Amino acid sequence: MRASALAAVVLLGACRREAPADPKWVEGLEKFHRGRERSIAGPDGWVTLVGRFALKNGANPVGADPKSAAVLPADRSPAQLGTLVLEAGSLFWTTAQGASVTVNGAPVASLQVADDSRGKPTVLEAGSLRLHVLRRGDAFMLRVKDQQAPARVAFKGLQWFEPDAKWHVKAKLEPSPPGTTLPIVNVLNHTEAMPSPGHLVFTVEGHEHRLAALQEDEPGLFVIFKDGTAGKGTYPSGRFINTPAVGADGFVDLDFNRAYSPPCAFTSFATCPLPPRENHLAVEIAAGEKYSGHP
Repeated sequence: MRASALAAVVLLGACRREAPADPKWVEGLEKFHRGRERSIAGPDGWVTLVGRFALKNGANPVGADPKSAAVLPADRSPAQLGTLVLEAGSLFWTTAQGASVTVNGAPVASLQVADDSRGKPTVLEAGSLRLHVLRRGDAFMLRVKDQQAPARVAFKGLQWFEPDAKWHVKAKLEPSPPGTTLPIVNVLNHTEAMPSPGHLVFTVEGHEHRLAALQEDEPGLFVIFKDGTAGKGTYPSGRFINTPAVGADGFVDLDFNRAYSPPCAFTSFATCPLPPRENHLAVEIAAGEKYSGHP
């Protein structure tokens, strides 16, 4: 057989082995990528986060004054913007005289503030700043976002591995007993017992893998994992995946091409959960979102 003919046969065989990617799947990934960029660099995105401050019981002054409990950027806030009072788990805000603070566009002098533990928190707005309270266990923190943050201005987009259908799998959910929880530690070393409906079991290239799944408010599952690419192209502490709901047959669509970096990849002021030890995989999963350092 002539060399040119042999090359054509080899190329044809390779094409037959590697089926073209499903256009709808690729389109879905592209839509997911656009959504990710909005969540990172949109008006309320993670790169707008510029501060996180622990709140103590009693009065917590907020403003550009360096002595404040929550110190705001001097070019964005007056010396005294207001005061957050924490008493018996309740929060009350008072705006400083001469300062301007709004909630849902309406000016406020004082109001009771909701933290994020029971749904959407109260968001205090002052110019380009957005402030709301987080609750993690018994600890309260004030999170500060700035729509004009330097990291948002400098954001140049996310980077992704090329789509790889090998890492788009059907995983079997092996159920855990009802009420099972997993202790999940976050970057502040706080531990939260999160509901875990079981383990996702899947096979890639003949090798079986298992991941503990978590159940949040949505019908799908949440997975925090770390693989062999961590620190070598992906975020060192691990990545996240959200799945659709588990099917009636007990299987769920698990697409590592939709794996994404936690908020801590974009700001040092986030409180990200870390993957449980059992979700540390030795295999390199070169799919999903890449990481090249804080913006």
